[in-house]
Amino acid sequence: MNIDFTKYFSNRTADSLRLFVEAEFDYNKLSEKIRLLTFISAAQASKQMNLLKGLIKWAIERSVEPGEIYEVLLQGYLFLGYPVAIESFFVFDEVTGPRQAAGDNFFEEVPVWDYNLLKTQGKRTAQKVYAENFKPVFNNIWRLSPDLASGMVLEGYGRIISRPGLNLIEREFAVISALIVTDMPRQLYSHLRGSLNAGAHPTQIRAVIQQCRYFAKPTLVEKALSIFEKILGKFPHPK
Repeated sequence: MNIDFTKYFSNRTADSLRLFVEAEFDYNKLSEKIRLLTFISAAQASKQMNLLKGLIKWAIERSVEPGEIYEVLLQGYLFLGYPVAIESFFVFDEVTGPRQAAGDNFFEEVPVWDYNLLKTQGKRTAQKVYAENFKPVFNNIWRLSPDLASGMVLEGYGRIISRPGLNLIEREFAVISALIVTDMPRQLYSHLRGSLNAGAHPTQIRAVIQQCRYFAKPTLVEKALSIFEKILGKFPHPK
């Protein structure tokens, strides 16, 4: 792989990343675009903003659309919180340039969300991810917090995950990466299943998990692989 990593990273990071990419980035298992987008999601989750900046530069130079990177960073706020998302967009802004400010018009004419549309979109997308498990998952979240449950459908799946710019498999791969790095096994289980439900092949999913070794502790990656193999045991898919 003829990539000059020193263009994007410090020498020390460039050396370690080169070795990792040469060992792990098999483009027969995952395309270069998906590799880079999921790597960006893992970097965002790890809060390594200097590394994130270099990855964004690298991805854009490898013809990943800035809009696709934007979508990965935006959905990160659902799983990582606003503070991490905001810092990530400061980094994105440094690389791609500032966007136009809203000005006063936003506050004079506040947009009105079509909540019926968001509910319809959110339910449809969530059903693709959770399949027959959608109602049990939704009811369980509702039991914990009705506000979280309604936000999950309207905001999470309706307004964000249903956006154009990335397909559902690409979005789920980015989510998996973030959840491995942040050690969220309960939600990871749901989204590993969700990736299968969205149409991803197990080989692709294993590659996404393995790729997280650069950002996550080995024990977290092994835990994720173990969870995934249990899922395959309960819900068989092609190996």
